Amino acid sequence: CASLPARWTSHGAIVTKSQTAESTRPAVIPSQPNANARLARLGRYGGSEAEKTEARQDFAAARIATFIERTLAAAPPIGDERAEALAAMLRDHS
Repeated sequence: CASLPARWTSHGAIVTKSQTAESTRPAVIPSQPNANARLARLGRYGGSEAEKTEARQDFAAARIATFIERTLAAAPPIGDERAEALAAMLRDHS
């Protein structure tokens, strides 16, 4: 990626500040490109239904995490009360 601008990766995704510095993404949530590759690999070469279901869940979580990281990087601080309300929305969905 040396010839590409600092914000771009070789697969065309914009890298946000939170991804280049210390990411707060939990280790159980893979990066979006990794989750997408795993899902594609299972779709092409096969795998058990349990593996495919887990790969779909990982990909969905990775997309949501990427959206949250980008949105928070661009937004002003939201405060503890709003952050707790958003976390409750996520907890209620699981």
